Amino acid sequence: MSSEPDSPSSHESSDKSHSASQFCAPCCTMCARREESKSYCTTCHRYLCDRCDFAHKVMVCFTTHHIVSLDDVANVEELEKTVATTNLETMPIYDLDANVGGDMKTFLSDGKKNVEYLMKLSYQLKKSLEGLGRKHYDYIGYINDGHRQFEEHLRSQKDELIGLLEQQYMLQRRLVALYKEKIDFAVEDLIFKLSNVKLIFDDDGESASGLDFSQLLTNGYTNDFFQPLLVMAENHFGFEASASDISLSTWNFNVDDILVNGALAPSVDNNLAPYDPFNLPIVSEPRKLKCYVNPDLSLATSDPDSPPNIVTHVSSMQIHKTFGQKGNGSGQFNSPHGFCLGFDEDIVVADSSNHRVQIFDKTGRFKSQFGMAGRHDGYLWHPRKVALLRRQRRYVICDRGYERSRMQIFTEDGKFFKKIYIQYIDIVAGIAVTENEDIVVVDSVTPTVFIIGQNDFLRSIDCTDFMEEPSDIAVVGKEFYICDFKAHSIVVVDEEGNCLRKFGSKRTTMFPNGIDVSEAGDVLVGDSHGNFFHIAVYTKEGVFVAEFRCPYIKLRVSTRKDKAMNDTELIQFINCKILRDHKIIKEDLWVRNGTIVNPEKIFFDEKIQASKRIDCKGRIIAPGFIELQINGDLQNFSLLSYYLFVIEGGWGHDFSYNIDNLETGLDMVSQNLLCHGVTAYCPTIVTSPRDTYHAILPRMKKKQGGAHGATVLGVHVEGPFINVEKKGAHPPNCIRGLVKGIDTVKEVYGSLDNIKIITLAPELEDAEDVIQKLSSQGIVVSVGHSMADLSQGERAVNCGATLITHLFNAMLPFHHRDPGLVGLLTSNRVPRGKTVYFGIIADGVHTHPAALRIAYRVHPEGLVLVTDAISALGLAEGNHNLGQFQIEVRGGRAYIANTDTLCGSIASMIECVGSFLKSTGCSREYVLEAASLHPARALGIENVKGTLDFGADADFVMLSDDLELESTWIAGKRVYIK
Repeated sequence: MSSEPDSPSSHESSDKSHSASQFCAPCCTMCARREESKSYCTTCHRYLCDRCDFAHKVMVCFTTHHIVSLDDVANVEELEKTVATTNLETMPIYDLDANVGGDMKTFLSDGKKNVEYLMKLSYQLKKSLEGLGRKHYDYIGYINDGHRQFEEHLRSQKDELIGLLEQQYMLQRRLVALYKEKIDFAVEDLIFKLSNVKLIFDDDGESASGLDFSQLLTNGYTNDFFQPLLVMAENHFGFEASASDISLSTWNFNVDDILVNGALAPSVDNNLAPYDPFNLPIVSEPRKLKCYVNPDLSLATSDPDSPPNIVTHVSSMQIHKTFGQKGNGSGQFNSPHGFCLGFDEDIVVADSSNHRVQIFDKTGRFKSQFGMAGRHDGYLWHPRKVALLRRQRRYVICDRGYERSRMQIFTEDGKFFKKIYIQYIDIVAGIAVTENEDIVVVDSVTPTVFIIGQNDFLRSIDCTDFMEEPSDIAVVGKEFYICDFKAHSIVVVDEEGNCLRKFGSKRTTMFPNGIDVSEAGDVLVGDSHGNFFHIAVYTKEGVFVAEFRCPYIKLRVSTRKDKAMNDTELIQFINCKILRDHKIIKEDLWVRNGTIVNPEKIFFDEKIQASKRIDCKGRIIAPGFIELQINGDLQNFSLLSYYLFVIEGGWGHDFSYNIDNLETGLDMVSQNLLCHGVTAYCPTIVTSPRDTYHAILPRMKKKQGGAHGATVLGVHVEGPFINVEKKGAHPPNCIRGLVKGIDTVKEVYGSLDNIKIITLAPELEDAEDVIQKLSSQGIVVSVGHSMADLSQGERAVNCGATLITHLFNAMLPFHHRDPGLVGLLTSNRVPRGKTVYFGIIADGVHTHPAALRIAYRVHPEGLVLVTDAISALGLAEGNHNLGQFQIEVRGGRAYIANTDTLCGSIASMIECVGSFLKSTGCSREYVLEAASLHPARALGIENVKGTLDFGADADFVMLSDDLELESTWIAGKRVYIK
């Protein structure tokens, strides 16, 4: 076989490959180490090892040198040529370690020293900065400490000045009261001496010695009888009169005709002593006329002796010390109701509305306090009575808790010891302790005395036969002294339940409300009548001793408003379980004037009983449901949960479609909502044309509920400022953007006066500014029908939005990288202390039970049950109106006609309550609050709606144990019964 000759090109490439492969890197020609070179400097024509290569790169003297890596094959020939023309033997070698190339070594040495110096300076600078930082924090601490000290000093000065001003104010007020008291006392004294009919009668009721005034006047005794009265009037009132002005024609009737004037006064000294309110005289029993007139009609020559029942060991009342003022600070009170003497002569006070017990020394100086507000055992909730177990050095305190009445034992240092079960007691009117340290309690409602041992109930004494309304109790030996408020008397009962005696009268114990027995054996009875506080003193046998009156502990004068309030019917709902403070407790509900009232306050302050009692037969009483979203047809309204969802209709009425009969439809829907337990709602308008808003909104006014229907809280406007991609059943041609911000909102709606909630999409341009301005006007902004991501939702919440419209519906679905509006339930960028509420439709159609459970477990405090009911609610299957749409009811679901798109719910609120309870397994208390308290909080009206607390509106529902609706009540009146 013949072969072709090789081509020239192949020889050349072969030569180059051979030369490249034969090239071997020489040793470093820069230093004496003779290490293998890695690069080549084309400026100084030397091979460089790693160290020299690094020196070329970092040292200033080699800045202009060009270095070529030996790995670059393209430069091999140039390097070979350079090496061939370089005399390596004559090149100077710079040894960085040996004493060769001294200039380079010196340069490197100086550089090293400079680096060390700079590092030392850097370290010193760092230390200096750390020191300055510590001083910075120290100075900040000094400044903060100084600021706090200065602030505390100013506060103390402020408190001291306020205290001084209050003292001055109280002194001035007391001075005015004393002057007025002086006048009042003089008037009452005169009336007392002129008006008591007992003075002219014997004990048996017959007139003394057959006297009549005509006989007295004709016998010339006029001056002797009337001159002392005229002198007293002149001294008290500054006017002059004489007995000669009184003629027989003035008194032309006998004794039987002057019963209204039936008291004559004894002689009065013309020089009356100045009235001293701090050293009051004893007001004794009225004296009889026979004390001043002898049987022969002559006047008695001297003042008779004091009545025999006046004892000398009772001193006049004196005010030794006053302390305390209204407030919640140490030494301040808010409705103090019970007190007792402590272990070391301290004064122990049950500060009721501050939920605590305070202890003062006998001079009134604050010593300590204990108790925290709460209904759980170990906490205090409106404590009203306190007593001491002296041998055990423990306190007995009666408060409310979750029961009607609760008794707790605390140690001397205020630590909870144990609870004593007393659910059988209705209202604790008084508490005392026997010598054996058994606890004695009197119930004002029954009335019954209960004797309780340290471990359990011992026995009870039924006092119904001889007592009407007990108000306090004291124990002396084996006898119980009990105030009977309604019978105006004191009842003494022994341990066996026998009534030993009664004493007191309407004159001295008109309204007895406190009792104690002194060590000297005096029975002291606190009483209020004649617009003053009195203390009547009796012996233990019931003999009247004296009566004292406190001059400036003056009772409030009844006003027309008080009279109207007392005349209002007081209703007591008994045999019921009420939802209060997140628990269902067995307790009565008291209602007056459409408001839930505190029965203990009424009992202790007004001393009245219920005028009407309603037996609930064991039913549950819960706050009325509040519907936030109901889209109604203007003829009929569905129920609206007071939370956050708009009910778009009900019973054939759509608020945004039927305009002509709007008021009639609104009233009809309000009426029909009552049968579903809804007592308040927000009628909802879906996206509509501008003219529709202008025609509807001014006519949908807020309206108080009653027998005519549920309360209208304000309108929920759902749209038109929403995202068209999440329009749901909203007409796309009516959806708008916020082109001019808040001006666009006002232009579209016409007026914001009747609007309570606005649903909008937070991703719209200028939405954040609009949200801020709407929320500042008290309008609740809800985000919904939106494509917003989480960050847009968080910005909306920080601008004032507080609500999410029908969670999971008409919004981006949850995604693990961007959860959308659903992520607001767990966002850590929500302002501290702010709750994001969300409406959720629990009709079993719009939201899967698993989604309900997720929302409930993730953010339970913000969950609000809504129905989003539409005009098809309560109607048969078929076609109906929803705004500008035709809807179709098929198989218990509402769709946009001829589509499979859901357009709202046709479930009622009570049905949603049952569905949510079944789907989530939550408690009955929670699901009821999700339909009442939570929507009320979302609207900011939880003080009057959605709760059964004292002072709230008496809007509630009665339910069976299975939460079936039995009846609906508004303002304490039944408006629906099953």
